[in-house]
Formats: sequence, C-alpha cells, structure tokens
Amino acid sequence: MRLLLLSLLLATVGCASVQPVPAGADPALTGTVTYLQRIALPPDAVVTVRLLDVSLADAPSVTLAEQTIRLGGRNVPIPYALSYDPGRVDARHRYVVRAEIRDGAGSLLWTTDTAIPVLTNGAPADEVEIRVVQVGEARATPEADALVGPEWRLVEMTLPDGTPLRPEPGAELTLTFDAEGRVSGRADCNRFGGSFTLGAEGHIRLDQVVSTLMACPPPSQGDTFLRLLNGVDHASVAGGQLSLRGGAGEMLLARMDDLGMAPQPTGRTLVYGCDGGGFTFRIRTGPGEVALWLPARFGSRYLVLGQVRAASGAKYQDGDVTVWTNGDEALLEVDGETFTGCQLQR
Repeated sequence: MRLLLLSLLLATVGCASVQPVPAGADPALTGTVTYLQRIALPPDAVVTVRLLDVSLADAPSVTLAEQTIRLGGRNVPIPYALSYDPGRVDARHRYVVRAEIRDGAGSLLWTTDTAIPVLTNGAPADEVEIRVVQVGEARATPEADALVGPEWRLVEMTLPDGTPLRPEPGAELTLTFDAEGRVSGRADCNRFGGSFTLGAEGHIRLDQVVSTLMACPPPSQGDTFLRLLNGVDHASVAGGQLSLRGGAGEMLLARMDDLGMAPQPTGRTLVYGCDGGGFTFRIRTGPGEVALWLPARFGSRYLVLGQVRAASGAKYQDGDVTVWTNGDEALLEVDGETFTGCQLQR
C-alpha cells in the first residue's frame, strides 16, 4: 500500500512540474522589470515592455512585441514574457528591450534610460533584467539630458599624437543620438548607424556601428571620423558643444542649431581655381549671400546663394548648388558634382 501511495505521489509531482511548450508556439523573450530604490508602486500602476528593432539609422524603430501588465498592488521585480515571431528576426539586425511604468492616469513614473540589446549579436534571449529609473532621474546627468536629440556636427578632431584636424570645407561629419539608444550620422559621403549605452560619470559605449562603403572623393576625413568614434568611451556636454574622448583620440562637435553663420566681409570679389576640374569660378560677397558666376561648363550661369549654418567657414546654398569657403579654400557643388580643394587665386 505504501509503495502504491509513493508511486501515485511521484506521478502527481511529475505531472505538476513538467509543462511542455505547445508545438508551433512562438518563442518568448523573458525576464524581469525592476529598480533599486525601496519605493512602493501605486496599486493601479501599469508596466509596458516592448521588443524593438532599432537597426535602421534613419527610420523609427519597429515594435516586434509588446506586453502590458496591470500590477494590481504588486511591486518589483515584475516578470514579463514577450512572445515574438521568429520569422521577423534578422541575425544582421539590432534589437533592444525597453520598459516603462505609469500610474492609472497615464503619468510616467519609471522608464529605461539606456538601450538593452537582446536576441542577436551575442545578446541574451531570456532572463533579461530591465532596470528602470525614476522619472526626474532618467536624465539626471548633463550628458544624458543634453546628448539625445540634436544633430551634432564635427568642429575638430585630435589624433592620439596631438595633431588637430578640422573638417574640410563641405565635409558632412555628423552625429545624432536618439532616446531609444541609437546613434546615426554622416561620415562624409557615407551613412552609419549603431547603438549606444550611457553609464555613470560620462562613460559611453558605442556598439555595432556599421557604415555604408561608398568611396568618398578625396580628401575625405570620413574614415578618420569613424575610427575615432569607435574608440570613444567618455562624453561630456558643455556650452552647446559635445566632447567625445577615447583611446583613438578626441572629437569636438557642436549642436547644429547652435552653429552660427559667420559674418563675412561684403563687397569682395573672389576667384577660386579648381584644378581637379580645370576651371575657375567667381563669387562676390554680400550681406548674408554671395553672387556666383559659373563657367561655361556649367552653362555660364549667374546665381545668388543665401548663407546657411556651417561648422566652420561660410557656406552658401541655392537648391542643388553650394559654395563653402574656409580661408583660402573652397568647395563647389553643382549639377551633382562636388569639387573640393579649390584655391583662392591671388
């Protein structure tokens, strides 16, 4: 009789502990949402967890899965399980998980302030802890508060040996950080994208930064810009300027919306020779604009270009025609062609 009871007991335990996954069920990203402070949540608090594809640098993130959890008086840690379609996961893409906690009225109480990689490129696919921070602390550091949002344009690079490099006229060397942990920008004629994570005391880590592979017209500083960017481990923001430092050198960038339009002397007629194109062009400076005379190869056109913001020198544009002067050098863009290193004729 005892043997029979023991056998029945073992069978019952076995049935309770084994819960096979139904055939054909979608996989689930699992883990917990938590925070460090000993603060109770309101009884009507709601947790939302999202699985996002953040691979595209110039497009919004794509939500692969979302779970809403009504707590009903429960507190952290809060388990979650995000079921997702494995057919939508691309091993080449970057995925992150984010969470937020709101009260019953919809006010945001807690949120993630960094991107948490999952699923691909060696990132975990289960037991992922999402640590949220209280709103008001989410961007408590000046670096985090000021870093995300604006477009940053390079002002100067400093190589490890101390050599300073300023952008060539017309160079597109830019950075943008978004609230979902993505970094994107221009490295001259190439676009790049990746992810970033902010830590304490200005520490920053950039991951999976990949770039298009177009051959930019010389002299291009795009490769140097990307090399320094990949070595960055510290960021600080002050006075509308972003300083990035690391083992590969230093970079100083300025907010695009803070970049001024340098006042230029008016009434000057300047002639630039573009040896690469075997021609010259002439400009006459005015208040906030230049008159441009293009040579016969461009139809002997006369144009007036308005001044626009630039990281250095003076930049003028009208449609698809650009003149960018910086000291004795100039850049000319016209009819889809770019001519760099044009020299002032004396």
